Amino acid sequence: MTNADKTTTSACAQDEYMQVGVMAMRAPDGTFMPSVPLYIRATPADRAKEQQFIGDIGRLFADKMRQYQREVARLNTRKEAEL
Repeated sequence: MTNADKTTTSACAQDEYMQVGVMAMRAPDGTFMPSVPLYIRATPADRAKEQQFIGDIGRLFADKMRQYQREVARLNTRKEAEL
């Protein structure tokens, strides 16, 4: 192993990666083969975007849950009125 190889290897070991997806090929019969995670080298900007996305998706899920609860309450009220 050359000194350049050692430097590259040690630099890669220090890099931080984050998973951004998965990929799976299909077998000839159409079934999925084992999936493989996809990674990118994480920069501070990527980490900040990830945190923003987590907040955004959390708000989206909370809004959907509130919408679901309102609809269930409305349907329950309607059923009680019919009785």
